[in-house]
Amino acid sequence: MLGDLSLLTCILSAPGSGQLVARVALELGAGVPIVTNATGTGRRDSLGLLRITIPAEKEVARLVVPSGDAATVMRLLVEGAKLNRPGRGFIYQADVKSALVDTRLRLGRQEHAASIEQIIAAIDELKRSTGWRRRFTDREIGDPLESVSSSRLSEISVVCTEERTPALLAAAMDAGAGGATTARVRRLSLTGSEVGTAARERSTIVVPAARETAVVKALLDAGAVSDDPADVVQVVRCQRTFSYSPSHARTTRSRIEP
Repeated sequence: MLGDLSLLTCILSAPGSGQLVARVALELGAGVPIVTNATGTGRRDSLGLLRITIPAEKEVARLVVPSGDAATVMRLLVEGAKLNRPGRGFIYQADVKSALVDTRLRLGRQEHAASIEQIIAAIDELKRSTGWRRRFTDREIGDPLESVSSSRLSEISVVCTEERTPALLAAAMDAGAGGATTARVRRLSLTGSEVGTAARERSTIVVPAARETAVVKALLDAGAVSDDPADVVQVVRCQRTFSYSPSHARTTRSRIEP
């Protein structure tokens, strides 16, 4: 298990944005992102004519990268997916305590005793970290933290059966959440025996850290966690965030907030 890793999550509004994020990540060699379809609910319901430009359909891209490269990769993803334009979505970073990263790859007959991927995996294991293979420096890309803000965000994830999602999200928004992004997931059993329904929905709610306690309490009071062991309420604190603000119209530089 390796440490010194970060998870980048992009919640994207423009159709096809997930492919843009994936292309940028693959061209950088930063890793292979997971892209899923989702549906947004909440604040857009009161935006009137702006519903045309901010559709409910979302794409969510998640990518694990070395922490030393996270800020720079984040900035490049912002530029590649055009997140510095209104209505395109937002991105945030969370720390990963430990993870198992698979770098093994072999095509055809292997001519040497070990491939470059196997060598990288061996060094990762020896150092117990990916920090040694940092790809970018601030001198190459520029300071990705050129604009600093004291704002903090928290990601609250709720996993429950499909019919319970609307009531739980309504309780969260009454407690101060601005909206949520919901995707369908499926519960798998390692033993092969299913208990209850396998169909689930995962709703991701991103709120200012100051509202985290109130939103979590509202979810629990609304019955987000029941006797079903598959019910989950999870909180992840974001280390760095980016979203469009009107100031971007007056500057060509991206704003990434730690």
